[in-house]
Amino acid sequence: MKVKIGIVLMVLSMALPNAYAQIDSRTDIRFGVARTILGTGDISTTTFETELNYKINSFFTTAISLNYGIGDDQTTGTASYAQGNTNLFISPFGNTRVIDFRVGGGLSYYVVSDITTQSTSCGPNGCFVDEYNYDRRREFGFNIITELAYQLNESYLIGLKLYTQPYLNGDINSGLMVKFGVKI
Repeated sequence: MKVKIGIVLMVLSMALPNAYAQIDSRTDIRFGVARTILGTGDISTTTFETELNYKINSFFTTAISLNYGIGDDQTTGTASYAQGNTNLFISPFGNTRVIDFRVGGGLSYYVVSDITTQSTSCGPNGCFVDEYNYDRRREFGFNIITELAYQLNESYLIGLKLYTQPYLNGDINSGLMVKFGVKI
Protein backbone atom coordinates (compact mmCIF):
# COMPACT_ATOMS: atom_id res chain seq x y z
CA MET A 1 0.00 0.00 0.00
CA LYS A 2 2.77 2.45 0.91
CA VAL A 3 4.59 1.64 -2.33
CA LYS A 4 1.42 2.46 -4.31
CA ILE A 5 1.08 5.79 -2.49
CA GLY A 6 4.73 6.58 -3.26
CA ILE A 7 4.23 5.80 -6.96
CA VAL A 8 1.11 7.98 -7.12
CA LEU A 9 3.01 10.87 -5.48
CA MET A 10 5.86 10.49 -7.97
CA VAL A 11 3.48 10.55 -10.95
CA LEU A 12 1.60 13.57 -9.60
CA SER A 13 4.85 15.41 -8.94
CA MET A 14 5.79 15.15 -12.61
CA ALA A 15 2.94 17.52 -13.48
CA LEU A 16 4.06 20.22 -11.03
CA PRO A 17 7.31 21.45 -12.65
CA ASN A 18 5.66 22.83 -15.80
CA ALA A 19 3.99 25.55 -13.77
CA TYR A 20 7.28 26.50 -12.13
CA ALA A 21 9.74 25.93 -14.98
CA GLN A 22 10.67 29.61 -15.24
CA ILE A 23 11.23 30.05 -11.49
CA ASP A 24 14.55 29.30 -9.77
CA SER A 25 12.94 27.27 -7.04
CA ARG A 26 14.62 26.87 -3.67
CA THR A 27 12.44 23.86 -2.83
CA ASP A 28 12.47 20.33 -4.18
CA ILE A 29 10.98 17.01 -3.22
CA ARG A 30 12.99 13.83 -3.60
CA PHE A 31 11.93 10.19 -3.58
CA GLY A 32 14.44 7.45 -2.89
CA VAL A 33 14.88 3.70 -2.68
CA ALA A 34 17.74 2.13 -0.75
CA ARG A 35 19.23 -1.11 0.48
CA THR A 36 20.27 -0.78 4.09
CA ILE A 37 21.73 -2.85 6.88
CA LEU A 38 19.57 -2.45 9.99
CA GLY A 39 20.55 -3.17 13.58
CA THR A 40 24.00 -4.57 14.17
CA GLY A 41 24.17 -6.01 10.65
CA ASP A 42 21.34 -8.47 11.26
CA ILE A 43 18.83 -7.62 8.56
CA SER A 44 19.10 -6.20 5.07
CA THR A 45 16.13 -3.92 4.39
CA THR A 46 14.58 -2.08 1.48
CA THR A 47 13.91 1.53 2.39
CA PHE A 48 11.63 4.12 0.76
CA GLU A 49 12.19 7.82 1.45
CA THR A 50 10.36 11.06 0.78
CA GLU A 51 12.45 14.17 1.41
CA LEU A 52 11.63 17.89 1.23
CA ASN A 53 14.65 20.18 0.67
CA TYR A 54 14.93 23.95 1.06
CA LYS A 55 18.00 25.74 -0.29
CA ILE A 56 18.95 28.45 2.22
CA ASN A 57 21.76 29.93 0.10
CA SER A 58 24.48 28.74 -2.30
CA PHE A 59 26.14 26.59 0.36
CA PHE A 60 23.48 25.47 2.84
CA THR A 61 20.34 23.36 2.43
CA THR A 62 17.98 22.03 5.04
CA ALA A 63 15.81 18.93 4.65
CA ILE A 64 13.16 16.87 6.39
CA SER A 65 12.41 13.30 5.40
CA LEU A 66 10.20 10.33 6.19
CA ASN A 67 11.40 6.77 5.63
CA TYR A 68 9.81 3.34 5.71
CA GLY A 69 11.87 0.15 5.59
CA ILE A 70 11.17 -3.55 5.65
CA GLY A 71 13.45 -6.57 5.54
CA ASP A 72 13.66 -10.32 6.06
CA ASP A 73 16.85 -12.36 6.42
CA GLN A 74 15.12 -15.78 6.29
CA THR A 75 17.01 -17.08 9.35
CA THR A 76 16.61 -14.77 12.34
CA GLY A 77 13.43 -12.92 11.43
CA THR A 78 11.94 -9.79 9.93
CA ALA A 79 12.01 -6.11 10.74
CA SER A 80 10.15 -3.00 9.66
CA TYR A 81 10.66 0.60 10.66
CA ALA A 82 9.33 4.11 10.24
CA GLN A 83 11.71 7.01 10.59
CA GLY A 84 11.73 10.82 10.58
CA ASN A 85 14.84 12.93 9.92
CA THR A 86 15.88 16.59 9.97
CA ASN A 87 19.18 17.46 8.32
CA LEU A 88 21.43 20.38 7.43
CA PHE A 89 23.70 20.05 4.38
CA ILE A 90 26.71 22.03 3.22
CA SER A 91 27.71 22.08 -0.44
CA PRO A 92 31.44 22.92 -0.30
CA PHE A 93 31.53 23.73 -4.03
CA GLY A 94 28.16 25.56 -4.03
CA ASN A 95 24.77 24.17 -5.00
CA THR A 96 24.13 26.48 -7.94
CA ARG A 97 25.57 24.08 -10.52
CA VAL A 98 24.22 21.12 -12.41
CA ILE A 99 26.11 18.79 -10.06
CA ASP A 100 25.59 19.26 -6.34
CA PHE A 101 27.91 17.45 -3.95
CA ARG A 102 26.85 17.88 -0.34
CA VAL A 103 27.62 16.49 3.08
CA GLY A 104 25.48 16.83 6.13
CA GLY A 105 23.96 15.49 9.24
CA GLY A 106 21.11 15.87 11.61
CA LEU A 107 18.72 14.16 13.98
CA SER A 108 16.74 10.99 13.44
CA TYR A 109 13.92 9.25 15.29
CA TYR A 110 12.76 5.75 14.45
CA VAL A 111 10.31 3.08 15.52
CA VAL A 112 11.43 -0.50 14.76
CA SER A 113 9.36 -3.68 14.97
CA ASP A 114 11.39 -6.92 15.00
CA ILE A 115 10.02 -10.45 14.82
CA THR A 116 12.65 -13.09 15.52
CA THR A 117 12.50 -16.87 15.85
CA GLN A 118 12.86 -17.64 19.53
CA SER A 119 12.76 -21.45 19.44
CA THR A 120 11.53 -24.40 17.45
CA SER A 121 9.76 -27.37 18.98
CA CYS A 122 7.87 -30.44 17.87
CA GLY A 123 4.10 -30.02 17.59
CA PRO A 124 1.30 -32.57 18.14
CA ASN A 125 1.57 -34.16 14.67
CA GLY A 126 5.34 -34.24 14.55
CA CYS A 127 5.43 -30.84 12.82
CA PHE A 128 7.82 -28.16 13.92
CA VAL A 129 6.24 -25.11 15.49
CA ASP A 130 8.17 -21.86 15.59
CA GLU A 131 7.83 -19.58 18.56
CA TYR A 132 8.41 -15.92 17.82
CA ASN A 133 9.71 -13.02 19.85
CA TYR A 134 8.25 -9.59 19.07
CA ASP A 135 10.26 -6.49 19.93
CA ARG A 136 9.27 -2.86 19.35
CA ARG A 137 11.68 -0.05 20.12
CA ARG A 138 11.90 3.70 19.59
CA GLU A 139 15.07 5.74 19.69
CA PHE A 140 16.80 8.97 18.72
CA GLY A 141 19.91 8.97 16.58
CA PHE A 142 22.12 10.97 14.27
CA ASN A 143 22.51 11.12 10.49
CA ILE A 144 25.84 11.26 8.67
CA ILE A 145 25.23 11.78 4.93
CA THR A 146 27.19 12.21 1.69
CA GLU A 147 25.07 12.95 -1.35
CA LEU A 148 25.62 13.65 -5.04
CA ALA A 149 22.78 15.03 -7.20
CA TYR A 150 22.69 15.74 -10.93
CA GLN A 151 20.14 18.19 -12.33
CA LEU A 152 18.68 16.71 -15.55
CA ASN A 153 16.89 19.95 -16.54
CA GLU A 154 15.16 22.90 -14.82
CA SER A 155 12.73 20.58 -13.05
CA TYR A 156 14.18 17.11 -12.48
CA LEU A 157 17.20 15.67 -10.75
CA ILE A 158 18.66 12.28 -9.89
CA GLY A 159 21.18 11.37 -7.23
CA LEU A 160 22.92 8.95 -4.90
CA LYS A 161 23.00 9.12 -1.14
CA LEU A 162 25.39 7.22 1.13
CA TYR A 163 24.48 7.38 4.80
CA THR A 164 24.79 5.91 8.24
CA GLN A 165 22.55 6.50 11.25
CA PRO A 166 23.88 5.49 14.68
CA TYR A 167 21.21 5.41 17.39
CA LEU A 168 21.55 5.97 21.13
CA ASN A 169 20.51 2.36 21.94
CA GLY A 170 23.40 0.92 19.88
CA ASP A 171 21.46 0.23 16.68
CA ILE A 172 22.80 1.48 13.38
CA ASN A 173 21.19 1.83 9.95
CA SER A 174 23.50 2.28 6.95
CA GLY A 175 22.78 2.24 3.24
CA LEU A 176 23.06 3.46 -0.32
CA MET A 177 20.03 5.20 -1.86
CA VAL A 178 19.07 6.11 -5.42
CA LYS A 179 16.97 9.30 -5.56
CA PHE A 180 14.72 11.11 -8.02
CA GLY A 181 13.73 14.73 -7.39
CA VAL A 182 11.39 17.41 -8.66
CA LYS A 183 11.70 21.16 -8.05
CA ILE A 184 8.50 22.68 -6.71
